[in-house]
Amino acid sequence: MTWRECRRVLLAIGVISTIILGGFLLDLTSKSRVVLRVFNAGSLTLPLERVKARFERDFSIYRPPGSLIPHRVEVSLEPAGSVACIRKIIDVGRRADVLAVADYSLIKSMMVPNYTTWYLMFARNRMVIAYTNNSKYADEINGDNWYQILNRTGVRWGFSNPNLDPCGYRALMVIQL
Repeated sequence: MTWRECRRVLLAIGVISTIILGGFLLDLTSKSRVVLRVFNAGSLTLPLERVKARFERDFSIYRPPGSLIPHRVEVSLEPAGSVACIRKIIDVGRRADVLAVADYSLIKSMMVPNYTTWYLMFARNRMVIAYTNNSKYADEINGDNWYQILNRTGVRWGFSNPNLDPCGYRALMVIQL
């Protein structure tokens, strides 16, 4: 091999090494953004905001297996009624990484097997009647007479949309008791 050929080979090795090393260093220093999209029941927003803050603090950088690129993880919460959250997926075609609903049976009835193959229950709720000291008959209401108080003239009460939120249709079920 002549000196001229040797120089060309060395130059080619140098250029290729620079490109590889530059790409490797760029790979190590760049941070792509990854959004973890969560569709959640409105009643779960407060606890999930706490989980989001902790998750972003403890796991803000994620490197997928086999990748040299570190990704900055952002959690996006999209609160709505549980049925509305599911409809975003099955009717609108949106994608969620996590679906957190107030009634896990909705997943089985609306999503299995076409949209998911598994789910788990992680918490439970209870229905409550909430009132303030300024509410009508606040000094009288108790566990035995609540339905009579709600039925009195001048008492106003409400509940969420039963077509969009489990608390809404559960409220109707409780009233029918």
